[in-house]
Amino acid sequence: MSYKSVEVDFGPEKRTIHVPETAVIAEFTEPEPLMTPEQDLEEALRNSHGPLPFEELVTPGMKVAIGFDDPTRPPAPWQLILPKIVGKLLSYGIRKQDIVLICANGNHKKWAPNDLRAFVGDEIFDGFWNTGQLVNHDCLDPAGLKYLGKTASGCVVEHNRSFSDADLLIYVGQVMAHSWGGYTGTGAVIGLASTQSIMSHHNHGVVNHPETILGDHKRMYFRKLKAEINAKLEDETGRRIFYINWVGGSAGRMSGIFAGYSPEVEEPAWATADTFSRVKVPQADVLVVGLTQSFAYGSADNPLIAAIGMAYPPRRQATLAET
Repeated sequence: MSYKSVEVDFGPEKRTIHVPETAVIAEFTEPEPLMTPEQDLEEALRNSHGPLPFEELVTPGMKVAIGFDDPTRPPAPWQLILPKIVGKLLSYGIRKQDIVLICANGNHKKWAPNDLRAFVGDEIFDGFWNTGQLVNHDCLDPAGLKYLGKTASGCVVEHNRSFSDADLLIYVGQVMAHSWGGYTGTGAVIGLASTQSIMSHHNHGVVNHPETILGDHKRMYFRKLKAEINAKLEDETGRRIFYINWVGGSAGRMSGIFAGYSPEVEEPAWATADTFSRVKVPQADVLVVGLTQSFAYGSADNPLIAAIGMAYPPRRQATLAET
């Protein structure tokens, strides 16, 4: 049998391995980054997916809550988007003391001040931390949570009270491929939920559901549950969540910014993500995955974290008979 050489990630290094000549190499291709991200953000806000552009949602005197993905992601996009959104709110007549920024850490740890500063940047941190307007979500604090009922599928909807009670709900997040959940993007559903809520949809029955492990992100069971929770949140609060989602490659290099409501905002973001997140390969008997040094939850030296990293790339595409 003849072989060919392939370079793969091995922690912080590259290693050369030898695979059969017939092996298919599926390699991530970095998407083209936005050349003018500030202008693209402005354009996304002016032409948001939903009934109204961003500026028409804002009324002086409003209480505004801004949730955002936690520092398990690269910081650059949030350091661009958050100051721009806050600046716009102030220019539209919102008082600074009426804005709260909530780190949507879900069941992750509460982030230390230096972690949050490094993630959101000096402008946001210095402007809101000492006044108690930049906070970690607490998934276990009854006083900080609001129970809003259950969805048709039985998911508990119990979410951050400051976010749920605000007059204008904004969430800044990332759209990326998830091993068993399709694409991310409706971050308020998970990041601002209670532990009880998260347990109702992050469990063995959901993760191993036949329609959770499909390669078709539009049909994934977990995606259906997230849509239900988002709708329930909006129905019970009487307000829709305005999402600002970015799509891109490594190191936080953005290749697209999308704004609007769920589900309207999802299809355009998914179309962009598909251009570099989906790679067609034939059925194989052996899969070799190179692992980087670290992932969102820590070092790949931890075998549990390495297993998560290994599980992200492969997803089974639904066959025609199953659709």
